[in-house]
Amino acid sequence: MAVTDELLNKVTWKIPNALVLIGSRAGEERNAMTASWVTQLSMEPVLIGVGVDNDAVTHRLITAGGSFTVNLWNAEDTKVFVK
Repeated sequence: MAVTDELLNKVTWKIPNALVLIGSRAGEERNAMTASWVTQLSMEPVLIGVGVDNDAVTHRLITAGGSFTVNLWNAEDTKVFVK
């Protein structure tokens, strides 16, 4: 069976992932964005990594503000993010 773009897309959507809300702030400017790529990088020290586009407002605010929040949701609550 050949791997088509359609098949690859279908399989990719089956990979379990967490939907999180990334909060960012620099001064009085605040932003929140949904993200599906978040991972633990280290236990000691505790480090969390998230995928944020370099052109995103969130990236600019994290860079300027120096921190961010990762807000977790239960499966039922993530339905509010479905388009």
